[in-house]
Amino acid sequence: MLNEFGLRSQHILTTLKNSTIAVVSSLPKSPRTGTEISKVLGLDKTLTWKIVKFIDGKDIYLSAKYIPGASSYRSFLKSAKRNGSSKESAEAADKAYNDFLQFIDIYTGDRATLDLMLLGESDTGRQKAMYEQKKTCFRAQRFINGASASVSFLATIVPEPSDLTTVYAIRGYSNLLRYRPNAIPLYDLPRITETDSTLSDKSLQFSPLIEGSVPAGGGIPYFEKYCTCKMPQSLDASLLIDNIMPDSEGESYKSVNLVTAQIVRTKGLLKKRTKKNEKSYQIHLSYGISFPTKKAYMDVFVHKSMAIGRPKCRIYNDISDCNKSNHNRERVDAERFRYDENVSSIGQGVFSSQIREIPWYAKMLSETFQSIGINENEFDLYRVQVEFPYLPSSIALIWE
Repeated sequence: MLNEFGLRSQHILTTLKNSTIAVVSSLPKSPRTGTEISKVLGLDKTLTWKIVKFIDGKDIYLSAKYIPGASSYRSFLKSAKRNGSSKESAEAADKAYNDFLQFIDIYTGDRATLDLMLLGESDTGRQKAMYEQKKTCFRAQRFINGASASVSFLATIVPEPSDLTTVYAIRGYSNLLRYRPNAIPLYDLPRITETDSTLSDKSLQFSPLIEGSVPAGGGIPYFEKYCTCKMPQSLDASLLIDNIMPDSEGESYKSVNLVTAQIVRTKGLLKKRTKKNEKSYQIHLSYGISFPTKKAYMDVFVHKSMAIGRPKCRIYNDISDCNKSNHNRERVDAERFRYDENVSSIGQGVFSSQIREIPWYAKMLSETFQSIGINENEFDLYRVQVEFPYLPSSIALIWE
């Protein structure tokens, strides 16, 4: 259902479109194309091309971007009247254009903002605009931070339902690149959080998954075999980029990979419930992203015995979490973006988990299953892929 802006804009644009069509239709020789109209009116082809794109557009919200500026549109009307268009149609079009200008002043104040708002009223336009704006955000954040990653990922293994307190998490970045040595931003490992706060104990407890992966003195358990950077000696998942990519001898411009492997214990991620004498399971997994990345992958391997089907995916805005140390809390609908990503059911095992940008990804996961001592072919893989994820945000997968 259209809101007030949508209804008003639809009326304004439709009136302007119909009145412009009337002007063109009343011209002698009935010109149809931009070139034909240009010859009849003696106007620049770019202007008449815009007129045709506007009146021939199927989606009024998308074609609105072709409406000429005030000076150009009035030149069109003046030439149309001089070359045989009816006075009534030209006057109606002039009034419709003035109403359009007034509409801009009331709702946005400038044409660029109006075009963005109109894209939001179009289903196809909204999707395209969302992609382009996320891409623009990524480029800006990459420059401001002075660093970015080609891919960030979180692969989670949910084992047999006999243990509902443990999952295995492999997370990290591929092709982490530093662009400006004089910029020393914070980077943050992809977060695994829970989205269900119905239990009083929501804390996540982490321990190393790979033997010998914790640096001396404690710290994050890095999967060193697949890391090509300096190992940070820290307990914190948020570190200065200098900790892994020192600014020395040109090394800051060399891309690196960073991977961690952890056992995660919690009471909030997995739950069993009984429904009509059948056991079923709830899984709430959330993947927090707060570092510029071109693509984010969230993979969840679920044991076949759980038979839980395809999950729902939700994308949440984490802006309210920026100054909070506790990310584990119930998500509210007001924080949810009005776009969601599709969940792909990839198949069983890790063979089909390959990611083109990360040649070693499937091999790493296979070694992880071997390290845990479980059969990868007993697991179904579900994947969400997000291009240019908004920062900060969370991808949530929910089975219920």
